[in-house]
Amino acid sequence: MSGGGGNDQFAWLGLLKWSLAYTDGTENVTPGEISAEDRAFLEKVMSEGIVDEGVIMRRTLLHLVKALQDFLGVGAETAGDESAKLLAAISAHQAQSSASSSSNPAEPDLGELLDELDELRDIVEQIDFARSFVNMNALPFLLGAASSGSLVPERLRASCLSVIATLAQNNPDVQDVAKESLAVAKLSEIFASSSDGGDAYKAKILQALSAVVRGHDPNSADFFANDQAVAIVKEGVVSGGTVCRRAVFLARALLTDDNSTPERVAAFADVMETVVELAGSSEEIDVRETCIGLLNGVLTKGGESAKTVYPYAEKIKNFCQTVVEKWKGEANEEEKGYLAEDMAQWLALMKLLKQAVNGGGGSVTSKTAEAAPLMLK
Repeated sequence: MSGGGGNDQFAWLGLLKWSLAYTDGTENVTPGEISAEDRAFLEKVMSEGIVDEGVIMRRTLLHLVKALQDFLGVGAETAGDESAKLLAAISAHQAQSSASSSSNPAEPDLGELLDELDELRDIVEQIDFARSFVNMNALPFLLGAASSGSLVPERLRASCLSVIATLAQNNPDVQDVAKESLAVAKLSEIFASSSDGGDAYKAKILQALSAVVRGHDPNSADFFANDQAVAIVKEGVVSGGTVCRRAVFLARALLTDDNSTPERVAAFADVMETVVELAGSSEEIDVRETCIGLLNGVLTKGGESAKTVYPYAEKIKNFCQTVVEKWKGEANEEEKGYLAEDMAQWLALMKLLKQAVNGGGGSVTSKTAEAAPLMLK
């Protein structure tokens, strides 16, 4: 309205007149007491809109325990003392916390229980909630469900394994409880007895085992002291697919850890050739990178650890040459950029291997005598 000179006042007066005449359809109403129906509606909206993680965790654990009793054919009255105490404590707390008037909420069907476990997994991603859930003595029930074989549906066992993995991931307090619960031995036994399970199920077992072991020295020691645990990870390395991905990830974490020893690396010596093959020929880029990282970490340690890679020096050299040749012959600039990243990793690995051979990782055995000179050229 600028620049209108004396006409501006008429524009403002027009706007004022319009605004005084405008109505938005509302009218003055004397405030009154809310009706019982409206109050009930608002209370329901508020109760459903506020998430109480503690209530959800207790409810889900209660439903899991009841489901296990049903699947295993054990009634509440015949459950063990600890189970009976846990049921009583959870039921009492549920009665106080639940918005429902019933102290015994209806048991969900399997689909609903799986949905509850998915919601629980989202909650326990937060480290404090994970501690709280484990303090409810939940871990033995999760391990028990996963260990129950065909008596419990595979979908429920797999969901419990996913929750275990989420609970223990980078959480020393939960890993301590897992050690007390003999989780390494139990998870290893679950994998060994899962011959009828699919790859997705076996991968979840390895995921849970990985979360329990990685970054936790006592559980790592338990792992290497358990021949079955070592065997299932090596089996996973040579399996392919999702199982292989989980296995090489765990193997890399264990063998390149600061506390890794030559003896621990030697335990995986018989699958090191497979690791080299996967590093060079796997169709999955994350598997290739994980295997290259494993080889890098082992070579960096030098000494007896590095010697486990020496026999495969020629294969490493051939894979490196293949990547270099592909990079040279690639016309597409974008693809050439990806190949350049691969080439850099292989050249770094070659350099480490050459340094390990030349730098004294002890005397080269007769088995490595033929391969090692290739790295000196």
